[in-house]
Amino acid sequence: MQRLLFIIMLLYATAVEAQQMGAKWMTAPAASDSACQWFRRTFVADERPRRASVCIASCSPFVLYVNGRNVSTALYMPDRRSNDCKPMAITYDVTRFLRPDSNTVAVLCKEPAVAVNFFGTTVGQRRFSYSSPDGWLCHAASTSITSCGELMDGRANAQSLAYGDMMLAQWLPASVLGGNFFAVDSFVGNSKGNSQSNAVAYLGLSGESIFGYHPFSYNPLTDNAVRTYKILRPRYFDPAYRSIAYNFAPGFYGFVRVTLRGCKRGERIRIGNLVYICSGEMDEQAFCRFTHQYARQIVISGDRHFNPDQIQDVEALCL
Repeated sequence: MQRLLFIIMLLYATAVEAQQMGAKWMTAPAASDSACQWFRRTFVADERPRRASVCIASCSPFVLYVNGRNVSTALYMPDRRSNDCKPMAITYDVTRFLRPDSNTVAVLCKEPAVAVNFFGTTVGQRRFSYSSPDGWLCHAASTSITSCGELMDGRANAQSLAYGDMMLAQWLPASVLGGNFFAVDSFVGNSKGNSQSNAVAYLGLSGESIFGYHPFSYNPLTDNAVRTYKILRPRYFDPAYRSIAYNFAPGFYGFVRVTLRGCKRGERIRIGNLVYICSGEMDEQAFCRFTHQYARQIVISGDRHFNPDQIQDVEALCL
């Protein structure tokens, strides 16, 4: 009887410890329902890191950068085209991106909810692990999810956010999502370009279930990611007044990438399911990152400043 009571107490203590070690999700303090978010943190090393990995738990697509470099070179991770919004954790070996003194980890998320762990060993064989949301900063991304697709503001320098070069005054401390669960209303698109609001529950997960240290939890660069496998050129195009239609018969699934030149700053151009706000730089590219569509014809139009001669190149990227 005493032995049975001891086992029960031991299991209870283990469960309590697992709850205390539970990974904490973070979010932007005042995130809108549609805005994508950047999260970043710079880790200053007491001793030069020898090996390191980053584990990310998310319920939406994301892009991971270490010291400004896209870790997987993919469009985003993981592949959630099935509209599966369950929590998923992926671990990446980021050793080749490390710097000896400080390392900046940045994540671009479709939805403002993510949990991140940065862990590894130093040259002196000391282990380190950073899983707390403390010290993480957030910043609204240049992309927002709309009911029809995406809105991309080219006036924001997205790459500088990956490096963390923006002024600290423009970043806000990330907020901790408390409790054992929370709900987020998100837009999930379907193949017809429509969207619906889904309430997704995020259950409290233990540290072991999200940030496993088993070697088999490491994923190679060929893991569950969305990549481009073919690039198509339009077969022909039909110009019209302040618009031009590009035909990609017999069709494709993916998105269109358009190179623009000579646009006015703040000029709005619609490219299929994307609304792009021009930066006014000499050359700029507009494309959807998180929303894609089946299409055969893509119509490009704009406001009163739009001129079809601004379009330098049009490509269909097949996913």
